[in-house]
Amino acid sequence: MGKHNILSLTPVLRKLKVQEDRYTFDRILAYYAKFHQAKLSLKQIAQFGQTPSTPQIFRSSVFLLDELPVRLSKRITLLRNPPEIIKERGLQAPFLEWARTYEKTFVQVLKFKRAFGFMNNEDEISRLVDRVHSEHSYSNVTPITTELKNRLLKESDVSGTLMNKDIDNEGFSVFGLIGLKSLASNSAEVSGLKKYLQVAYRSHTEIHSYLEEVATLFQLILKNHSNDILSFTKLLMEHTGKNQLSMNEFDNQKQIHRYLNMLFSSRIGTRVLLAQHLQLYKMSTGKLRSSVMKQLQHQGMTGVIGTKVVLYDIINDAIYSAEEALNRYLQESNSSIVEPPEFELNCDPELTVTCIPAHLWHVVFEVCKNSLRATVDKHIQEGDTSKQMHPIVITVLEGTDDVVIKIADRGGGIAPEVLKHIWSYHYSTNNTVDAVEKLTQSEKDQYTLVNSAQQGAQDNAPMAGLGFGLPLSKLMIRHYGNGDLHINNLYGYGCEVSITLNKRGDGVERKL
Repeated sequence: MGKHNILSLTPVLRKLKVQEDRYTFDRILAYYAKFHQAKLSLKQIAQFGQTPSTPQIFRSSVFLLDELPVRLSKRITLLRNPPEIIKERGLQAPFLEWARTYEKTFVQVLKFKRAFGFMNNEDEISRLVDRVHSEHSYSNVTPITTELKNRLLKESDVSGTLMNKDIDNEGFSVFGLIGLKSLASNSAEVSGLKKYLQVAYRSHTEIHSYLEEVATLFQLILKNHSNDILSFTKLLMEHTGKNQLSMNEFDNQKQIHRYLNMLFSSRIGTRVLLAQHLQLYKMSTGKLRSSVMKQLQHQGMTGVIGTKVVLYDIINDAIYSAEEALNRYLQESNSSIVEPPEFELNCDPELTVTCIPAHLWHVVFEVCKNSLRATVDKHIQEGDTSKQMHPIVITVLEGTDDVVIKIADRGGGIAPEVLKHIWSYHYSTNNTVDAVEKLTQSEKDQYTLVNSAQQGAQDNAPMAGLGFGLPLSKLMIRHYGNGDLHINNLYGYGCEVSITLNKRGDGVERKL
């Protein structure tokens, strides 16, 4: 039986509209929110995708279709229940609006899973996959978690009201392989579905068609939520009167900061899993160009995770993009500066780590961009623009288990009154409203948080103003328990940012 044995709401799920049937939706939401989400490490995710094949992609799809409702239900519940201080200030509207976008996605996933519910019994899964690739053995595949296996085999744990006759009379029933009537409105459709199932068990084509539909669904989810942080930022600012000071005070509340960390962290984890599946799907079906495949193989890429990521290359790419962003900033501000600060990179060109390259690139880019801006601004304030600026020094140190990337500048450091705000979301020395309004689509791509490559993230990247670069960078580095980001500040001199990474990707996803 299915992990949660989708409550086949006949005809509820087929026609469910959240606003019109809030009672039903909330009960389904509460049901999924009871379960714990799977805690995964980068190493586990990477091992599963080392040799992407149809059976592995299939298992990945089943895992994600089981996992997504749990993660989405927790996210929606979190957005619906912000801290009391947010309610007291009348700022809950942006959070509720964000929740509504995820409610739609939640229903999409349930409807999709219900349509393919016959795939949820583990015995049927094994037979179905073996028919596609009979010589494949699962002995060399990282198994799914024990918790998930138990969920796949266990009858629905819905107790009390959801299992009684009253609920059945409302159209609820536990949906399993034999629940064909829940998918059809008449006997003719039931007969047709039986034939469809028989074909599905014998046909490779049906499996590949199913996987293609899964990929389309996951792509749609990523696309629909690619800019939700920016949309949320704009809404929140509208409700705080577009007042920078009130935004800073708002985010400086520890309770709110922890809450926002949970929101953004849950987004990172879900998007990584979806992007990982999609990249593995492309790799297994030959939908990537040969040049791209060679580059991915060079980095030991399994999906969006690299097991042999060359730090020197990632840092160099981030430096180049930060320099490009600075050049645009200087042109737009009509600066008289001709020679911007240079970078000195001290790094073993052979040093590799396990990480998500797009995440690491984003973090290094963000820090380099900040260092460039600080160095240039200090230089302008000193009044002598003809004088050569101090270089920004990047040093990479390797230990037994970790590596540390140190980025040191002579940009004057951070003033004490500003230092306490640097980890606050939306805090910026620039006009955040203008920065959000000016974002082009290529800039927005940077904030999707997961790209298999940096695909356009460096194009027109904002020099300053959004105000969530540092806190989000810290979350990305910390999310899988793989490292951290710290700032050593010497006001009047400069800053040194330390990015710590676990070399092997052993850390486990943080529990929310």
